[in-house]
Amino acid sequence: MVQASASRLRTQPLERADYRSLLWAGPPLAVLGLAHVLFEIVGFGYAPVAAALATAGADPSSLSRDIALLRAGLGWGTTALVFIVVGIGAAIAAWSILASRVRGRARIPFLGLAAGITVLGLAHLLAVDALDRPLGAIFHVTRDSLAVRDVLPVHHLASVALIVGGINVMSVLVPALLVAAATATALPPLDGWNAETLARRARQVREFVAIAAAFMVAGVVHMGAWTHWAGAALLDKELESALTPLATAVTLFWGAAFTLMIASFYLPMAAVLSRLAADIMDRRDIAAGERPAWLAARGLSFQFGTQLPQIAAMAAPLLASPLAAAIRATADHALF
Repeated sequence: MVQASASRLRTQPLERADYRSLLWAGPPLAVLGLAHVLFEIVGFGYAPVAAALATAGADPSSLSRDIALLRAGLGWGTTALVFIVVGIGAAIAAWSILASRVRGRARIPFLGLAAGITVLGLAHLLAVDALDRPLGAIFHVTRDSLAVRDVLPVHHLASVALIVGGINVMSVLVPALLVAAATATALPPLDGWNAETLARRARQVREFVAIAAAFMVAGVVHMGAWTHWAGAALLDKELESALTPLATAVTLFWGAAFTLMIASFYLPMAAVLSRLAADIMDRRDIAAGERPAWLAARGLSFQFGTQLPQIAAMAAPLLASPLAAAIRATADHALF
C-alpha cells in the first residue's frame, strides 16, 4: 500500500505547464499583502495606546476614547478588506457567467451595457462629490471627523481616502458587470428550452443571486463601519450616541435598496422559469400529481419551501445593517 502511494508521487522535474500550479499561491498572498497595508494604516494608533497602557499617569477617560477609536478604525479596515476581496471575486464570477453565455460579437451589447452603467455611475460619483449631495456626505463626515480629531497622520488619512475612493469605484464597476451577467442569463439557449437547459439556467440564476447578495452585504457592512468610525472620532459622547443610530438608518436604507434590487431580478426570473417548466411538463404530459417531484428533482421548484436559501440571500443586505449594529453593541459591552 505504501509503495503504491509512493509510486504516484512526482519525482521528476516539473514540466513547464505544471509550474502553473504555483500561481495558486497568488490570491492568498495578495489578500495577505492587502491586509498588511490596511493594518499599517488603521493600526497606527496601536503602539501609542500600548505605550499609554504602560504609563502609570495615563488618563483613563482619554485612553478609553483612544481605544474605542482604534477599534472603530480596525473595524473599518476589516470591512474594507472584505469588500475588496469579495468585490474582486464577484467581478470574476460575473465575468465567468457572461463568458459562459456569450462570446465574440454576441458579447458586445452586454459589454456596452456594462460600460454605459459604469460611465453613468462614475459621473454620478463625481456629481455627488462636487455638488455636496447627501450620498457624498457619507464619505465626507467620517473623513472630516478623522481630520479634525487628528487621528491619523496626514499621509495615512490620504491613504484611507484613496482606499475609500477605490471602493467607491468598485461599487460602480462590479454592479455594472453583475447587471450585464444578469441580462445574459435571460438569453434563450441555442438548442432551445428543455429540462436540462432549464435546470442549468435555474442553477445559474441562483448562483448569481448568491454572488450579488454577498457583494451587497459586503457593501452595507463597509458603509456601516465607515460611518461608525465617524461617531467614534467625536469627543462628545452625546453626539456619538446621536450619530450611531443615524449611521444605522443610512445603511438600513441602502440595505433595503440592495435587497429590492436582487428581488426585482430574481422574482420575475423565477416566474419565467416556472412558466417554461410548466410548458415542458405539458409537452411531456406529466401528470399533475407527479409534477412537484419532477420539478424538485431538477431544481425547478419555485415553491416557498424550496426557496429559503434564495429568500435569505435576497434579505441579507437588508438584515446586514441591524445585525452589524447588534454585533458592535455586544462588542462594546463585552468583558474582553
